Amino acid sequence: MGVTIKDLDVQEKIQWCPGCVLPDTLIHTNPDIIEIKDLEVGDKVLGFDGEYHRITEVMSHHHIGDMYKVTVKNFGTCDLTHEHPLYISRRVQKKRNNSEFPLEWVEAEHLKVGDYVAYPIPKQITDVEQVRMNYDVNDMDRKSTAIPESVAVGPEFMRLLGYYLAEGHVHKREVVLTFNIREREYVQDVESIISNLFGLKATTKERSEKNTIEIHASSSLLARAFRNLLGSDAANKKIPQFAMILPPEKQAELLKALWRGDGWISDVEASYKTISLALCNQIKLLLLRQGIIPSIHSEEPHGIHKKSYSLFVKEPDCFNRLMGIMGVASRKEGNPRSLIIKDSNYVYLPIKRIEKYQHDGTVFNLEVEDAESYVTQNATLHNCGNFGLITALKGALADLNLPRHETVLVSGIGCSSKLPHYVDTYGFEAIHGRPLPVASAVKLANASLNVIAVGGDGDGYGIGVQHFVHIMRRNYDLTYIVHNNQIYGLTTGQASPTSQKGMKTKTTPWGVIEEPFRPLVTAINGGATFVARGFAGDPAHLKGLIRQAIEHKGFSFIDVFQPCVTFNKLNTYPWFQERIYKLGDGHDKGDRWAALKKAYEGEETEYKKVPIGVFYKADKPRYEEQLPQLKDKPLAKQDIKDVDISMAYEELE
Repeated sequence: MGVTIKDLDVQEKIQWCPGCVLPDTLIHTNPDIIEIKDLEVGDKVLGFDGEYHRITEVMSHHHIGDMYKVTVKNFGTCDLTHEHPLYISRRVQKKRNNSEFPLEWVEAEHLKVGDYVAYPIPKQITDVEQVRMNYDVNDMDRKSTAIPESVAVGPEFMRLLGYYLAEGHVHKREVVLTFNIREREYVQDVESIISNLFGLKATTKERSEKNTIEIHASSSLLARAFRNLLGSDAANKKIPQFAMILPPEKQAELLKALWRGDGWISDVEASYKTISLALCNQIKLLLLRQGIIPSIHSEEPHGIHKKSYSLFVKEPDCFNRLMGIMGVASRKEGNPRSLIIKDSNYVYLPIKRIEKYQHDGTVFNLEVEDAESYVTQNATLHNCGNFGLITALKGALADLNLPRHETVLVSGIGCSSKLPHYVDTYGFEAIHGRPLPVASAVKLANASLNVIAVGGDGDGYGIGVQHFVHIMRRNYDLTYIVHNNQIYGLTTGQASPTSQKGMKTKTTPWGVIEEPFRPLVTAINGGATFVARGFAGDPAHLKGLIRQAIEHKGFSFIDVFQPCVTFNKLNTYPWFQERIYKLGDGHDKGDRWAALKKAYEGEETEYKKVPIGVFYKADKPRYEEQLPQLKDKPLAKQDIKDVDISMAYEELE
């Protein structure tokens, strides 16, 4: 049996980045909104970029300490541990809106009332011309009129979805929609759509005692299809996945019918009420795509009434946009001091209130592919960034089918030092700056082992740099992976050897004045025979680099850009995603001068172009294979009980 990623998992709860949220925090997925505790690996969540991304890890741990309840205008509250970063723009002047909105990740404990939370407008658009009507045919359906297997996704179908979500339900073998007796126009629209799309003749029942008109479409097949597609109970209804990513012009027809059903419009505001939490949040996202920012309020259950959720549209520009969709002439005058600000990517929601309290209980976090972020009901949160690297490492070990009992992970001190705890192989946590001496000793003791050392930019390029320089020139057959945060993360945000010149940190409030340490240049000049650089935001590419490094015979070095989301406000995931590119086949890995030129490219282009990939590769004799003492048998298997070490004592006297 080969080694799988699951084999490399450990039972210990991974607690790399402590920032987390409460278990009942609602997270936007497609097409639902789900409590974070119920999410699973593989689910897709909305990220900071307005796209949906796959979850790669769901983490939890017990937290005792400070929590912050952050309340923003329009979208409500979110509870976070003190160090969890939110995507925000700082308010410049207390009583005036910003003219510009530079964005940064800021921990909950450093937020200020008035700062703007950046809430992404969903970007993904996938148009479909037809949708399959999902229903099973059974023996009882022999007399049912056949309906099409698929339906054109046009204005009529989108309105029918909206009418049903607002006013419909499935009753036994029929679809029923109920309107107010004064809404005969909508009744006729539904009758026409059902006839045109499904070839069915709907019947109506007027109930004068209730002032309602019921539309009945008798078809067990249509009833089954609508239940599968949209739900039946009012509390469980939701918009299907395909409809959430349709072009906005198609979604406008859905919104129009929803508002015709359960909506309310006055001269100054519009509202929509539902008891489906999922539907409420889906409508919110659809409105955002139309440039409409709603305000959401909930009403607790009372008497026979269930908990309900209402969306209000009050701001003049938003109200006018909604009226345009509805085809209503009513308009409101604009307000130049509107508190709602948006652009094509985000809505900027002012923080109204921040409350601090103590918490003793379980908290959760996610690792999200590519976006490294996820979206709650009211905020955009960063996930833990270290999992891109650990995912890549586990993937490489599994691809190479390396036996766990023949693999050793060695770390120093820092954020990187937790890695041996989270991979089920042999592990050794050394003291600060000393993973390489331990790793080289392991290799000398038993050269047959697969030895991988990990460190950080402080651990490896600061206190441990002397070992880095001298061990790589010996060319041990081991792999060294450095988590390059470009800042000290574990000690809460001081400048590191790789911090960019001019960067302001806790220890350099006027900016770093030294030139940054150049790990790739040092490695190429210092004797490393495999030199590469990766990015934690691209685990698939990084996995390939780690695999090549392990397979290489000699000292392999990989510098990994791993943004510290808590303390590095300059070198963020978006910063790298805009600048990095992959070295192609045209790069000669055997040319040391070409490798050095590429290693300097970031600086020479003022970091407009930052290459990643394999920079340099050479074939040279390995240190351990040149030692005569190891030719016949590794040190670990040699009998040393009768070795005379008296000479060593005598030399020290």
